[in-house]
Amino acid sequence: TDGTFTDASRRRLLGGITQTAPEHYRLCHWGLTPDGKGGYLQSMSTDGVNVMNYGVELGRRTWEAFLPQVGWRTEDVDRVVCHQVGSAHQRAILDTLGIPAEKDFTTFEFLGNMGTVSLPLSAALADEREFLETGNRIGFLGIGVPTAYGGSELDMISSLIAAEELAVGAFSVSYGAHVGIGMEPI
Repeated sequence: TDGTFTDASRRRLLGGITQTAPEHYRLCHWGLTPDGKGGYLQSMSTDGVNVMNYGVELGRRTWEAFLPQVGWRTEDVDRVVCHQVGSAHQRAILDTLGIPAEKDFTTFEFLGNMGTVSLPLSAALADEREFLETGNRIGFLGIGVPTAYGGSELDMISSLIAAEELAVGAFSVSYGAHVGIGMEPI
């Protein structure tokens, strides 16, 4: 974003990159298994270590593709708001991208891991708490799930735009939870 955080003008997204690594789709699995009694058992498994490792690598490749699109270098970025998982994930991605931790606004300490709804909500809180200042170059670092693998149809940029446009009270949070969390197991 170009950092225009005033009532006089709207924020403006300058660019975005979406990349996927569908070869790793088996790292997170949800499903139903017959229980042998006519019903089903829900199952879910996640390879958390490799989700982080492959996710950080995908984040690095995506960041390297994004910077030239907007004409920035990593050191030009004033603030970032990341997908909120936890401190290990935050350190891994920020260290890999060369972004100092003080440039990142976090909410996982008090809101926990909120999945894909975390980025728009954390960005709204960062703005509300004046972490994002007029003129800042801000990077939104998010993780989404393609429809083919159980996520919403929207890429992260579209999700952010939709959340901003729908931001009336808690509606954007409900929207994010629905498309990012509620729809994934369906």
